[in-house]
Amino acid sequence: MTPHPPASARTVHQTDFTASRGNALQACFASIFHLDLESVPNFIADPNGYMHAIDAWLAPQHVQFRKVNLTAEGTLPADEVFLDAGTLVVVRGKSPRGDHAHVVVGAVDATGRAFVPIMDPHPDSTFLDGVGQWVGLLQ
Repeated sequence: MTPHPPASARTVHQTDFTASRGNALQACFASIFHLDLESVPNFIADPNGYMHAIDAWLAPQHVQFRKVNLTAEGTLPADEVFLDAGTLVVVRGKSPRGDHAHVVVGAVDATGRAFVPIMDPHPDSTFLDGVGQWVGLLQ
């Protein structure tokens, strides 16, 4: 199982809308890998932490998830390499529905340093309130 080609995210909606405990991250991974929601674990619910759960799920595919903090403008910092345009990523930022975080699927834009939101797992599709705070890269 590998991430699908650039900018080919599948729409997968989250089913748990609990603030800071929902399954938007699960839906983002299902979208990127073109899987049903039930085929991906709810990483947030893992008692060992979501990063541990993501690493364990991706390990058999020889894929790694790396978080990179973004600048105040929502772009990669200067010390990060440029990414290929169209590459799918997970973008975390502020939810437009309250004072908590939310994640969406984004695609790297033509600059190789910024991101365009392409799939919001929340059914209202309002994406993020402002720019992203970190981006999750699948490598």
